[in-house]
Amino acid sequence: MANEFCGKVLKCARDQYANHVLQKCMECVPAQHIQFIFRSFCRKAKALSITPCGCRVIQVGICF
Repeated sequence: MANEFCGKVLKCARDQYANHVLQKCMECVPAQHIQFIFRSFCRKAKALSITPCGCRVIQVGICF
């Protein structure tokens, strides 16, 4: 399921529903399988952190 985010991570991080699924993948799926999610945040963390949904995803990402 996490592979469905490939190429759509930033769009999903800003979506009010998809961001919850993205967060759950970051919490439950082993990091080696979702490195593409973390790489998508490179140089985008500031822009995501100021959006209502993106800030939640960044917070979960920081924990890992």
